[in-house]
Amino acid sequence: MTSHPTTTAARPPQFPQAVERLLDAIAANPDYKQTGVVTYTPIPSARGRWQAGEHTCGDGTINTAATNKLITLELLGPKVRVLALTAVGLDHVQARHARRSREANAR
Repeated sequence: MTSHPTTTAARPPQFPQAVERLLDAIAANPDYKQTGVVTYTPIPSARGRWQAGEHTCGDGTINTAATNKLITLELLGPKVRVLALTAVGLDHVQARHARRSREANAR
């Protein structure tokens, strides 16, 4: 049997869609672009939900991203969470966006 080596571009690891949206929201946030951090505050009417600008997410999303070392998480009391992308998180966002661009251009 002859084997034929194939070359495939390495795909970035897949994370839940909510985590991907969180990473995108942090990267696109004007505060992150200026200061390198984004401040999330609780949504009073929704327990366990956080908001920065137009983006909202839950505790589980933030914890999953932090556990996978995609973001840093600093707690500034019960009502403030400061998030930032790690180098791994930023690389993940950039790789995913580059892959999307290549796929769109191939169509």
